[in-house]
Amino acid sequence: MNNDSKTTGQYFILGYCILGSAIDVLLSGLLQSVALFVLLFWTFSCTWLGFVLVTLTISPVKFSNLIKSYKLIILLNISTLGSWVGLFIGLKWTEPSIMVAIIFALCPIISVLVELVTGKSIDSKNTVITVMLAIIVTMLVMLAVESTRSNVFHSDLTFTLMLSFVCILTSACLVMGTYIAKKLSKMSFKAESIQSFRFPLLICVCYLLLPTPESLTEVQPSFWAYLPIIVVLGNILPLWMLQKGIERTSVIKTNIIINITPCITFLLELFDSTIEYNNMKLAVLVLLLLVMLINNDDIYIFIRDKIKQVPKRIMN
Repeated sequence: MNNDSKTTGQYFILGYCILGSAIDVLLSGLLQSVALFVLLFWTFSCTWLGFVLVTLTISPVKFSNLIKSYKLIILLNISTLGSWVGLFIGLKWTEPSIMVAIIFALCPIISVLVELVTGKSIDSKNTVITVMLAIIVTMLVMLAVESTRSNVFHSDLTFTLMLSFVCILTSACLVMGTYIAKKLSKMSFKAESIQSFRFPLLICVCYLLLPTPESLTEVQPSFWAYLPIIVVLGNILPLWMLQKGIERTSVIKTNIIINITPCITFLLELFDSTIEYNNMKLAVLVLLLLVMLINNDDIYIFIRDKIKQVPKRIMN
């Protein structure tokens, strides 16, 4: 893969981050008035239909290839179910920038744990980064308790435990989904094709968990105006960009770039009058961004070399 292709992949992921942040803020507001599984069902039914139409008209998939990859496709459906349901629950419970920050800070931690479980060695830099991220996640959870948007539990302790469980599950599914999507792209599946068969399980589960079948139509009239925006700008385009980015960028760099999403989400929250500005939240999000930048090997080497030059300058 040439450098131009790698750079293009990083721009695709950046575009995914910006569009995704905007929709996260919108969804967090909608989830305060629209039933969780109603919003999930309509969002991903329309998203899935869009990708299926694109796949059938532009890049149809051979049935034999689907049969050969059925295990990966099943795992992709499971990871999609866990990641999107978890994200929507979190967006309903707390502020979007905090939820997104917790999830994506957990992803590198989970990646390191996977490496340890599989018997691979972890260098000192990754160990330090993992510990720092764990501390940041703890701070973010504390902020989430203070910035609750919808607390269905009787105590802050229960809310903290349930939010932590949702975030860990969501992050684990995101990591698994990234690796599976990367593997499918190497098997010559196009971005739109991968997206076209990752949602059936999610749609079926959401339908089964609806309060009543009639609840699909018992929504505010304004919801139907928001739905095309959510589907096209919030799902179809960003997910296509993410898959294109995954195809052209390493998994590690993909996870690093995605971690700027909380800061972008924070900036967009300033336009939402229902979310209060918080200096502490901004400080923690900036700290998270700095840690993730240091986690990038090229930036880490640059900073390390600059630090090593300090004693020499003092001696001179």
